[in-house]
Order: sequence, then structure tokens, then C-alpha cells
Amino acid sequence: MNTPHRKVVHRKAEYWQDKINHWKSSNLTQVEFCHQHGLAMSTFHNWQKKLRAEEIPEPQLPQPINGTQLKMILEGIEAKKTR
Repeated sequence: MNTPHRKVVHRKAEYWQDKINHWKSSNLTQVEFCHQHGLAMSTFHNWQKKLRAEEIPEPQLPQPINGTQLKMILEGIEAKKTR
């Protein structure tokens, strides 16, 4: 359920992600960028940290197993059955 508060936070996150992307492509230091755009350095840094922490890692696909690994797995299953 989207509450008004959640929508505001989402808009703020989009706003700051846009600012961070703009800074990355600007060839300016964070201090220069924030000064030129009237942004508080501490707020810029806090949002950068927050958004970095929220990044969702790429899902890891399972790796195929080889014949030896399959044999070991099946032997382990058989060993548990005989206990």
C-alpha cells in the first residue's frame, strides 16, 4: 500500500538519485557540485550513502554442476537413506 509518506520518500530518492547521477557525469568534485547547485554537502553525502545501501544486487544464477559433483551429491543422498 502506498501511503502519502512513502510517495514523498520515493520522490525524494528519485530527486537525489538524479542529482548524484548528474554529479557523476559533471567532472566536478562533490564540493564543487554541491556549491554550484546550492546543495548541502552533508545532505548530498547522506543520500548518496542511503541510495548505495538500497541498491539491489544482481541475482546470482546457479552454476551448473559437473558429473563428479553430481555423483558426490547422489552418494550423499544414498548414504543418508541407509542410516
